[in-house]
Amino acid sequence: MVKQIISDKQFILIIIANFLSSVGSGITTIAASWLLVNQTNGEIILGYTMIGTTIIMFIIAPYVGVLIDRFSRKKIYLFNQVLGFCVIGSATIPGVMTGTYDTWQLVIFIFSFSLYFALHYPTLLALTQEIFSKEYYRSISGVLEVESQTASAVAGGITGLLLGVISYDIIFLFDMSTFIFSFIFISFIKYEKQYKKVKSKKPVWNDIMVGLEFLKGKRKLVILLISTLVPFMCVTAFNYVDPVYVTDILEASGQIYGLSSMSYALGAIGAGIISVLLAKKFGYVFTTKVMMISYLLFLLALVSVYHVAIYLAANLLAGAGNSGTRVMRRTLMLELIPNHKIGRVNSFFISVELVVRIILLTSFILLIGHLNAIIPIIILIAMMVIALVGFWYSKSFVQDQNQLDYYSVK
Repeated sequence: MVKQIISDKQFILIIIANFLSSVGSGITTIAASWLLVNQTNGEIILGYTMIGTTIIMFIIAPYVGVLIDRFSRKKIYLFNQVLGFCVIGSATIPGVMTGTYDTWQLVIFIFSFSLYFALHYPTLLALTQEIFSKEYYRSISGVLEVESQTASAVAGGITGLLLGVISYDIIFLFDMSTFIFSFIFISFIKYEKQYKKVKSKKPVWNDIMVGLEFLKGKRKLVILLISTLVPFMCVTAFNYVDPVYVTDILEASGQIYGLSSMSYALGAIGAGIISVLLAKKFGYVFTTKVMMISYLLFLLALVSVYHVAIYLAANLLAGAGNSGTRVMRRTLMLELIPNHKIGRVNSFFISVELVVRIILLTSFILLIGHLNAIIPIIILIAMMVIALVGFWYSKSFVQDQNQLDYYSVK
């Protein structure tokens, strides 16, 4: 299956486009976050920036799902590349002209990254589900995860080696160019919407409720998908804690911060491959449990030993844990949720994640301001333990592959 899918021209175009934009955005985000956190009160500004973007994402999340289910996924993908180019350009061009990047520009870089991927990943999920048949879903999930994390590894490696060595102008201009190339590659995809758009005068809120109606009565499915989303919740919250941990606890440089992203991505690449193989041999339940425990071990390592080598090595576990869990979760969603509803159903879980992220970030800003970066990590450890309990409770939903067909709603 994997050989067939990676030789498909349509899939190759998607992979290249996704890789380019992910590398560019990854480099920019790492560089902007590091510049910001090393300014006076930078960690506070970074925290409030992440809270602000999360609130905006929470507001638009339900509407993103509706748009994805109503309109051409290809056109939405193309629009997102144009949007990313314009937003990044609005901060980069003034920086190139003046030779400096002020706080407002760094905030825009971080904001644009969150906004871009808030639309990018749900669109990519729906687009691949629509273009390819069901028997390829597991392979697609694995390959996309490997590709995405390879992009992160490249971004982290480049940033770790070049941060502070080359001009930031080059970094941000490169990011702008990746959106152009991504737009070009996606333009060549042959796409035809697989279901007819139903013309309705009902308000958008009615469309949003479709996702909730689908989940009604599926308690174990909801718990399963929320529990397997917790590693990602922890990752997004830890993105704020990470540069502070490196600066204050490890007292390390920006190169270490960049290399940690590469280490994380290498672990994720391995998990993207291994998780698919494990799922075939041992099933979804065992594989997901192993991956979630891997992320928990990463957090435990950070609070146990304060050493750069341990930090970089532990990031391999973080990448494997989050990536492997995400592959399993994405595959389940592709197989269990109908294509014409997946955008709206996914929006519900995105909204849950964003609410939790707002609460965590607000708490972490206060905790880091008065204590240190260790307390937030302990909170994330508690979340992972609760998630494992939730997964254990709901695991009967996917005890074997046959149940996937039984529970799938056509």
